[in-house]
Amino acid sequence: MMNFAFSFGQSIQDQAVQRGAGRAVASIAVLAVAVAAGFVLNAGYCLYLLCRNRSWKGDAPAFRYTLLAAAMAGLWLFGMFFYGMGASELGASGTSVGWALFMTIIVLVANFWGLVTGEWKGAPRQSFGYLSAGLAVLIAALVIISAGARG
Repeated sequence: MMNFAFSFGQSIQDQAVQRGAGRAVASIAVLAVAVAAGFVLNAGYCLYLLCRNRSWKGDAPAFRYTLLAAAMAGLWLFGMFFYGMGASELGASGTSVGWALFMTIIVLVANFWGLVTGEWKGAPRQSFGYLSAGLAVLIAALVIISAGARG
């Protein structure tokens, strides 16, 4: 759904540019609109669970997890921001080729770090074959989409 926001949010970007935003950063206006409702729902549900479970107490692991969650949120925000910048620079094919590139890189990086940190430790050998085949298909699809976008 985030990509739909960028695909159909061109009028919001245009308004941001008319009001003085640079073309490259105008996509942040779309991002602000797209995540606002989701934030309200997610924050409300988190507050509900904190109250229901009486888990407001701040022990050390909870504080650490809160910091890690905040870091993850910041990384996500910057990732979406840079995707929006890149997609707007790609023109008409930005939300197709750009999104495919963005999602493929996310999957590749996540699996790389999963391998580095030992997440795959103890997994059956066959699983590594599936992982390798899946990543190869993603990369091949990205190459095909990119070639098609060039015309």
